[in-house]
Amino acid sequence: MGREAATAASMTAGRPSVDHQRRASGAEPVASLRSVTCRLGRALAVRNVSLEVFPGETVAVLGPNGSGKTTLLKTMAGLITPTVGTVVAGGMKIGRSHVAARGIVGYAGHHPHHYGDLTVSENLAFVGDIFLVDDPIPRIERLTFDLGIASYRESRARELSRGLQQRLALAIALLPSPRLLLLDEPEAALDAASREKLKWIFDTYVADAGIIFATHDLAGASELADHAVVLNRGLLAGEFTVQQDDPDALPRHVAAALDRPTRILPSAAIGTENRSNGRASAPAVWSARRVDTLKQMAVVFRNDIRLELRTREFIPALTVLSLLMVIAFSLAFVVPAEDVPAVAAGVFWASLIFGTLVGGSRSFRAERDEGTMEALVLSPVLRAAIYLAKASVNFIFLTVVGLLTLIGVAVLFDVGLIRWEMFALLLLGAAAFSSTGSLYGAVTANMRARELLIPVLLLPVALPILIAGVAATLAILDATSNASQLPWFGLLAGFCAIFASMGAILFDYVLG
Repeated sequence: MGREAATAASMTAGRPSVDHQRRASGAEPVASLRSVTCRLGRALAVRNVSLEVFPGETVAVLGPNGSGKTTLLKTMAGLITPTVGTVVAGGMKIGRSHVAARGIVGYAGHHPHHYGDLTVSENLAFVGDIFLVDDPIPRIERLTFDLGIASYRESRARELSRGLQQRLALAIALLPSPRLLLLDEPEAALDAASREKLKWIFDTYVADAGIIFATHDLAGASELADHAVVLNRGLLAGEFTVQQDDPDALPRHVAAALDRPTRILPSAAIGTENRSNGRASAPAVWSARRVDTLKQMAVVFRNDIRLELRTREFIPALTVLSLLMVIAFSLAFVVPAEDVPAVAAGVFWASLIFGTLVGGSRSFRAERDEGTMEALVLSPVLRAAIYLAKASVNFIFLTVVGLLTLIGVAVLFDVGLIRWEMFALLLLGAAAFSSTGSLYGAVTANMRARELLIPVLLLPVALPILIAGVAATLAILDATSNASQLPWFGLLAGFCAIFASMGAILFDYVLG
């Protein structure tokens, strides 16, 4: 039988009812919310919601706009920390402490989790590597074929239509074989044929997973879901089994739930009895996905390097700007011969600070804007590893820009800066600047007026680097009475070690 025929046959077969098989057998929930309340600003987006999701079960989250559907899914994914209550998946609390637990959750929200300048294949390969999927290539080939994006594997993600990008988002969420799949309006932007195929996709790739999806499409929910919950103003207004043989039943249940006065349901009345044969249920303990910090850090590092080689946004532009800055200084002042080394040292280190201000938040800003930072946050990798990978990439970029700027300063000011001591000093300075710039870049990436805030925050902290760099450069050029360079080298090394350690420790809270 050909692949298309097998697909069609599987789509017509469907799968047995979860209610009559898994629940009757006493299956334990794959995930549960326990009296979860989420406050966003002054508003309570989710209020005292308790919910259980069983293996192989598909749950539709319904409700009007602003009812808390997206907040609920983000809380279950770990993107939002609940103000009150806990989220447990696979026997582990979803949060900062359980890094490996994030590997059992797949999430596709409103923001795409793909890099626009990478191809479809490269995006999926990155997800496979960061989740440490064993032999991901065959699964990527199957997913792209079944989702209808195989012919676009070598196309950049930003070149795809909105519907194709939605299919890619589904492929990214499905690739690591999650045990809990969270989808926010998965049918959005999909054509009719793709929407009809969703149930077959779920049955094929995540048959034993718990699936929760938010939607406004009641007809689609009737076809896909085994269970449905209705949210209204953040409260659980109703919960019921979906009668797939009666497509008109779901709209009636939803209308009745929304018409009732909104009240907080006690956690004991959330349908536990009729969903688990009347006995208190504890989440099943799944084997968490393994974590290999060094390998995952290398994956993030390689991905950022590939993006720079693909887009050439940072190094060429920043090099030109730094050299223009050097040329402007060389033409703006008439410098006495005895003061040339001091001016050259100041211009060189000022250009490095300029590069840090411009480039320190570049990668974080791009990740926030594209939504790919969510993908990194959701992946089973230590947040400290993300910081160290980003800082290492910035270190390489600053080193390259610094070398080219150093040559420009040496030529334009006619000073002997091309020596091994200066190269060693440049490496230390670039490491110090990248460790501070990466931390403050992450802090300001999600703020308004971040282009103005990062110099305000970073410049005072970077002053010791500037002072030590200029003093060490003058000592190398024998332009001062104290020609010892070691104290300044030590200051730069210590500064770099302190901020790299602080960044690794605090990065989890910065991303939160």
